[in-house]
Amino acid sequence: MTYIRKSMLESYDFCPQQFFKQWIMGANKEANQKMLIGTRFHDWAEKFFDYAQTIHCSDWEQLIPPEFNDEEQAMVRWFIWFQTTRWIVLESEDRLDEFTPIQREMFMICDAIRIKSTLDGAEWVDKKAGTIRLVEYKTGSKLNEESAFRQLAFYSILWTMSGNPGTITTLRLINPRLEMVVDCELTEEMTVAAMTRVIKLRNAIDKSQFPYKCSDGKYAACKLCSMDELPKLFPDDGMVRFSDIYDH
Repeated sequence: MTYIRKSMLESYDFCPQQFFKQWIMGANKEANQKMLIGTRFHDWAEKFFDYAQTIHCSDWEQLIPPEFNDEEQAMVRWFIWFQTTRWIVLESEDRLDEFTPIQREMFMICDAIRIKSTLDGAEWVDKKAGTIRLVEYKTGSKLNEESAFRQLAFYSILWTMSGNPGTITTLRLINPRLEMVVDCELTEEMTVAAMTRVIKLRNAIDKSQFPYKCSDGKYAACKLCSMDELPKLFPDDGMVRFSDIYDH
């Protein structure tokens, strides 16, 4: 039976037919520049904490990779500023042992319900109280908070069912491009919704039901469907659509 990942859930929500082509048929989407920048930032952020406590926080800008372009260096510089503010607060409260995340780029798997994914990070909200915050990095030019918190709610299920310690109380999104940090309280409704999404996708896989759920914007972003499939994507309702340019 297929193990469901966070990215599979997002693909199915975007369009069941995209999920089918990408995850069942194995169609690959080429990585674009924004995706590559996101990967490099994730790799750097993971390693940052290995070196952050070996030098004073005032010297952390030494950790900015010179090979990063101006856009990437600006993202990293802001991230360093944000982590410096965390360091200062924790130091003032004699809680510096909580600065380094509990986990970074942590692969989690639950055989009981066949789900798996890799978590960007988990850190203490309050170590004494055993409360934990899950962290997700986003580097896009827009931040879809609803989608990102859905992903974190999925991670919270994996965290708990994988036997990890502590109680998750908070979810955090960090977008260094937009210089944004957004927190959200984890609720029971969010975890129930996350499990419902897993069940819905599992049923679709079992029944091989992957209807088209396309739009002009989705078609432009996805491009996994062929020209022969356009009638299924866009019913003949008389509207002029983006995809019509491919007919000429």
